[in-house]
Amino acid sequence: MLQQFIELSLLLIGLYALLTGKLPLAFGSNPTHRLGTRAARLVGLLFIAPFPMLLCAGVSLGLLGMPLEKASFIEPLLVLLIIIAAVAIIQKSKKTVDAMDDGTKETL
Repeated sequence: MLQQFIELSLLLIGLYALLTGKLPLAFGSNPTHRLGTRAARLVGLLFIAPFPMLLCAGVSLGLLGMPLEKASFIEPLLVLLIIIAAVAIIQKSKKTVDAMDDGTKETL
């Protein structure tokens, strides 16, 4: 049940990031951090990626005649790897907004 909740959350956050180019970084991060549009859309695409990948894996395993119960480790492992990759992309491409007079200057 928890795994399906995580996957549904990833899908909704991924769709939001892909469509708007924004990703909320409110989970324990500094409120002055921003993520660029390109990086947010890349993370959104990563968050959506488990669904087609797992569909292809399930169809492939079904065609090979392998029982899906034996391959149940693929799904949580794939979701974990995607979350780790997304966190790495977010950490690498965060921008800090300088506290200037108008607050519009961004630096890397």
